[in-house]
Amino acid sequence: MKLRYILTLLVSTQLCIASFGQTQQDINNLFRDANAYFYFEDYEEALSLYLDIYESFPNNQNLDYRIGICYLNIAGKKEKAIHYLERAVQNVSHRYNENSIKETKAPIDAYFYLGNAYFIANRLNDAERTYNTFRNSIKNERKYDMEYLKHQLEGLKQARTLKNYPVNYLQSNLGEVINNRFPNFNPVISGDGKTFAFTTKERFYQSINVSRKTNGKWGRPKNITLDLAVDGVCSTLSLNYDGTELYLFKDDNHVGNIYVSNFTDGKWSPMKKLNENINTEAYETHASISADGSTLFFASNREGGFGGLDIYYSQRDANGNWGPAINLGKSVNTQFDENTPFITNDGKTLFFASNGHKGVGGYDIYFSQLQSDGKWSSPINLGYPINTTDDEVFYQPIDEGAMGYMAVFDPKGYGETDIVQIEIFLPQYKRSIVSSSDYYARKASLPPKTLVVDTVNVSGTALLDPTRPEHLSYIASDNHYTLFFEGKSYDLADLSKVKELFATRQTERLEADEQPKPITPLPSSIVNDRLIAQNDSAAPQQVNTDSLIVSLASNQYDDTKANDEITEKGDSIAQITEILTNNDSLSPKTQSELFDILSALANDRLSSELIAMLNQNWDLPSDVLKVRLKSLSAHADSTSQSAELSKVFASLLDIITAKSSGGKTRQPRQIAQKTLDEEFFFRLQKIKRKASSDLALLLDDAILTQPEISLFSTLLAYLMSEKSDAFQPYINEFLMLIAEESLTSFNSLSKKHREEIRETLSRKHAPIYGILLISIIAFAGLVTLLFALRKSKKKKKE
Repeated sequence: MKLRYILTLLVSTQLCIASFGQTQQDINNLFRDANAYFYFEDYEEALSLYLDIYESFPNNQNLDYRIGICYLNIAGKKEKAIHYLERAVQNVSHRYNENSIKETKAPIDAYFYLGNAYFIANRLNDAERTYNTFRNSIKNERKYDMEYLKHQLEGLKQARTLKNYPVNYLQSNLGEVINNRFPNFNPVISGDGKTFAFTTKERFYQSINVSRKTNGKWGRPKNITLDLAVDGVCSTLSLNYDGTELYLFKDDNHVGNIYVSNFTDGKWSPMKKLNENINTEAYETHASISADGSTLFFASNREGGFGGLDIYYSQRDANGNWGPAINLGKSVNTQFDENTPFITNDGKTLFFASNGHKGVGGYDIYFSQLQSDGKWSSPINLGYPINTTDDEVFYQPIDEGAMGYMAVFDPKGYGETDIVQIEIFLPQYKRSIVSSSDYYARKASLPPKTLVVDTVNVSGTALLDPTRPEHLSYIASDNHYTLFFEGKSYDLADLSKVKELFATRQTERLEADEQPKPITPLPSSIVNDRLIAQNDSAAPQQVNTDSLIVSLASNQYDDTKANDEITEKGDSIAQITEILTNNDSLSPKTQSELFDILSALANDRLSSELIAMLNQNWDLPSDVLKVRLKSLSAHADSTSQSAELSKVFASLLDIITAKSSGGKTRQPRQIAQKTLDEEFFFRLQKIKRKASSDLALLLDDAILTQPEISLFSTLLAYLMSEKSDAFQPYINEFLMLIAEESLTSFNSLSKKHREEIRETLSRKHAPIYGILLISIIAFAGLVTLLFALRKSKKKKKE
């Protein structure tokens, strides 16, 4: 996605004023928010704003393209992208100007993303045609990720093959005790099967919920979000064997990190970030722990991997600390992404999601088995229709993996996504589903757990054979079951009402079905996968605390208890800040490496008092950091040093941005190669999102009129020289924002990278006076030489 492209819709602001009945500033704020939402991957919020604009400008292919991309990234609505992307490709440009605010055409990229939309919608022929159109339209392949295109085309072939050999499985909705009208996802269960946790995307926040099993049934979930002391948005990842450790994901300033919470004395502790062997300045997305608690499997896109996200493991030492990360190897990891690893209780089978191995489309669920030599086997696709042409990212196995939990769009469910349990019928699990006719032909060779069905009597309904009750004992009558058999789905009928019908039909069919049906042989690759399996059987928006508390008060789970907890914990940012400030672990201390860097960047331009104020701990929770920065900003303002201090933090942010520019994208894989100013633009959007409307407009104007700006120090210099009068009232606000962004970004760097920055600046500034003296002497010598040459030429002329 071209980053400057985010600005192209601003031209419409002049034309929309009459339609929306709003002021120029209101419209600019609307577009600023839409663009920020879009870039920060909050596609639902961005979509609502773009659709409002689209009503007035339905023939703008730029809007068609952006709306299509939004839909393509919203689960359950991806097929809606097709309409808009089909319109977008009707007016694409080879001379697309990403810096022009007047651009109304779509980029060539639109063809590729339309191909993805067709792929997800299972329109495989249309997808192949559109991918080829995109490939034939490219003039410079270096601008695009051609491996991604090749992978998608190969994926179409594999999808056609896997769909011809579907797996049979039984799906049951966990019901209204667990599911509600909101999206419920990331279901995890403890190894002992007694604790269940999941995430719910509530109206204003994401809640973390835990349920305990009593008398074989899950109890009413408890919302533990307040106990976790979450500052932002987090989600469930895994539970340990006895349900006393809950691992969670949290996006910290757009850096993914893994946290853990412990259950002690009947309460969950505030979640704690894992050490630097697990969390880096890269993106860590998932972690799960082995049954014995000694090994953590996790996903990260850190340097040194095979591709995007790779799966690693770490061993816990005697002190409870996680050791160095070890890559699981190329048998599991690819040049694309592997995510959400789960290890079975016996430690022999690893389930994970991947968009790099051969699959049905997008992310698929795979499993790999630990071999006798300690290496992992080639991954096996869990099969269609468990895996579809859309993304399947999260599969929590139960026991050996024959059963598991997933979040799916259930048309007869309770909300946007429901949590379901699935049971897979594969030879390795000694389970089978057969039709009634096949049963009588093959009954001698069938495994002990065989489900006998008749799918002919009633369209869309599967009838279980009531003459074999031993195979129905595990079917709970109070759950809604869907049978996936030979690639089709069927609702399981109420057995009490179909016995007579089944018996009648069975008598009629016995004679005709005596001979076994011919079995079409599988392709060799799939046969090998199945044999390996049988023989080895021994992929949000943030709110403030006040909003979170109000939302929790109205949550469906444990309402009364939640309100009691709210009262106990307080309901204001000030109270939370006071608690955090008084915490011993947050007591003032220095960060020597950061202080050395800031001192070097200040280069004697700041007073000694202000320099001394920089010599303290800045690695703090966001609310405490803001309090400390207010004090610093106030002192800078009182001594007329706000501009100079802003220059220091702008320079620090430029250094961090340059170091991050070679890193891996935090967004989903894109077909267009990223531009050099991606990190600068990304951080600028973060600052603008927190800025007042007037300051945000000044920043927008600077980028629009000076598109060559790609450094924060250059941006600040422009504002101070060319927009001095307009910028002066906001200099302290700018100082607060750029200081917060630079300090937060610095703290997210690894220790190695922080030391590299300090050493570089130390070498740069230590000999500065000597270099300056040499430069002056050299310059004086050059001037003297030029003067002498000029004088010599004069004499020759004379």
